[in-house]
Amino acid sequence: HFNERLKKINLFRKIYKMKPASITFKTTDKIKEALEKISKNEFRSLSMQIEKIVVDYLEKAGIDWREEDDE
Repeated sequence: HFNERLKKINLFRKIYKMKPASITFKTTDKIKEALEKISKNEFRSLSMQIEKIVVDYLEKAGIDWREEDDE
């Protein structure tokens, strides 16, 4: 499990370095607080935590989101 987690961490670091796009959205205070709590517990920024949630969803839905040159 450690190696799988390390692979995901490295992937997120790689993605973070090459991100030209930005997304802004509105939400409720309760949702924001919940996301902040999760990100604190996972030692991630709020932005990185939200991206992780989205990436996990895309992977579970079978949606290919990776760039063509990714491994």
